[in-house]
Amino acid sequence: MNLNSLDKFNNKSEFIYEACVETIQQALSAEKKGASRIELCANLKEGGTTPSYGLIKLSKEIISIPIFVIIRPRGGDFVYDEYEIEIMKRDISMCLSLNVDAIVFGILTKTKQLDLIKIKELIDYTKSILSKIIK
Repeated sequence: MNLNSLDKFNNKSEFIYEACVETIQQALSAEKKGASRIELCANLKEGGTTPSYGLIKLSKEIISIPIFVIIRPRGGDFVYDEYEIEIMKRDISMCLSLNVDAIVFGILTKTKQLDLIKIKELIDYTKSILSKIIK
C-alpha cells in the first residue's frame, strides 16, 4: 500500500471502532460513544476469555450494535489441548444459540505458528452448527 492510497481512510466513517469490553456497563458506554461493534470478553487483564452466558444474553437483548464474542477458555498462551478445544466448541454452540454476530478466536502451535488444523476444526464445527440452525 502506498501513502496515496491512505486518502480513502481520511473519512472517519471508513473506520470500524471496536470496543473490547467485559461488563454490560462498558458495552452500553461504548455504544453510546459511537463504537461500531463490541468485542465481548471476560478477564481482559488476562488477555480476554469467553464471557458468561448471562453477559452474552443480556448484551444481545439491550445492545443494538454488533456483538463479537471471544472464544478463549483461559488466559495465557493460545496453545490449546483437546479438552480446551472441546470447551471452545461448547462455547461456540452457546454463542450461536444466542445469535451473536460473530465469534473471535485464535490458536497457535507450540512454536507460535497458526495452528491451521485446530483452526479448521473449529471453523468446520461452527459451520456444522450453523447449518443445523439455518435448516
